[in-house]
Amino acid sequence: MFLVIALPTIIISTYTHTKYKDDEIKKMIKNKTNIINGLSVGLEKLVWENYDNILKDIVKNILKDKDIRKIKIYDNIKDSIIVEKNITYKCDNKENIYKLKKILYIKNNIYKNENIGYIKINFSDCQIQKELKDKKFNFYTIILIQILLSIIILLLLIKYKLLSPIIKLLENLQKMGQKKLSKPFIWEQKDEIGELGREIEKTRVALKNLFEQEEKIKKEIQNLDQKLYQQSKLASLGELIVIITHQWRQPLSTISGIVGNISINVESYDGKYIHNSMQKIEDNLQMLSNTMSNFISFYDEKNDSQNFNVKNTIQSCIDILSPHRHFNYELSINCKEDIVIYGEKNLFQQVILTILSNAIEQFKIKFKSSLSNLRNINKKDIAMLVEELKIKENENKPKISINILKYKKYISKIEIIDNAGGIDQNIIKDIFKAHTTTKKENKNNGLGLYIAKKIIDQRKESMKDANIYAQNIQDGAKFTIIY
Repeated sequence: MFLVIALPTIIISTYTHTKYKDDEIKKMIKNKTNIINGLSVGLEKLVWENYDNILKDIVKNILKDKDIRKIKIYDNIKDSIIVEKNITYKCDNKENIYKLKKILYIKNNIYKNENIGYIKINFSDCQIQKELKDKKFNFYTIILIQILLSIIILLLLIKYKLLSPIIKLLENLQKMGQKKLSKPFIWEQKDEIGELGREIEKTRVALKNLFEQEEKIKKEIQNLDQKLYQQSKLASLGELIVIITHQWRQPLSTISGIVGNISINVESYDGKYIHNSMQKIEDNLQMLSNTMSNFISFYDEKNDSQNFNVKNTIQSCIDILSPHRHFNYELSINCKEDIVIYGEKNLFQQVILTILSNAIEQFKIKFKSSLSNLRNINKKDIAMLVEELKIKENENKPKISINILKYKKYISKIEIIDNAGGIDQNIIKDIFKAHTTTKKENKNNGLGLYIAKKIIDQRKESMKDANIYAQNIQDGAKFTIIY
């Protein structure tokens, strides 16, 4: 019986020892592979932008790993070695050298997977060999212990039916892995396995509480996002009321003039004149009604998804902002085909209104800056300056172009381009973060573009291609929305 138990134990232990060695080497190779893969992500930009000093510092830190024997970073663009280091450590055992190489690519708007160089790392298994040598005595001791334990375990399995509680233990662990945590794990055994089972039950309770807390936090975050959306709308509410008031003045003034004129000379006008006057009043009242309908559509708190025409929806945003047209700027929509998409229309409007409002505000800031520069000009030079401005009027006139394109089926791509001077390079990377603003007088607390980004991120949950990004172009900025 001893040989029956001992022989398999020796075979298994020898196999375990060999497998341990192989696993350790595989683990080391995997670890170094992860290191070189991780390094390549950061090195690609550093190699592309020629940050040689930073690369050398990184290499110094890498070489602190005693397994590393050589590292080399090569620049294909310059056809030269950026850095190459060889390290020699004394190894008491026969060591094997392993080599890894990772190609570096650059990915941006111009280059797609351009090969810009590579990184090579040579590493040794000396440390593993040393550990295996140190554990050799322990290995033989463990074999003896395993033989003795095998006999004991065999007797215990027969005596206490060990397999049954182990299977139960695995089943409960599997339930935990599947997040089936509602039913308690009951362990009546008073031995070590029973104690382990009770610890698993404690873990189940802790995980259950953790997941419940996680769900609670998710709901709080959703509520906070909803409050931020409404806060952004409330921040724009005052401006929209001013816009509506301005837009209502002209039709109300027209109606008042028509009514006053008729009331004074009612007997001198014929029926045709009065009919035409009533038609003008009706047209102006319709204009007032359309203005209020657009405003109500934007401020509707219901975010129900629906099919809507992209061009018509953007046009309604322009109609809301139309009182700004007293500030002289050109606005054009370029759309070769009608595009209908499915989504939350009023949230889409909020994104468009935010970007258009920011562009118009930048035009005003630019205009005020130009006026302030006139204060120091002599009167004799004003006439000459006026003539020069007339010549350049068409070139410098504020313009907003909106390009509506079909990105994919049921997905649109909107480009909003202005010539308002662009976005400050100091903040362009943070333009979609909360409280980032381009205005000196921060009326909306820098939430507009932050909320726009949150809306698009929310859209990503149902459409992975959804995106919004900004870039500076000649004389202005370009916002791209994929929705």
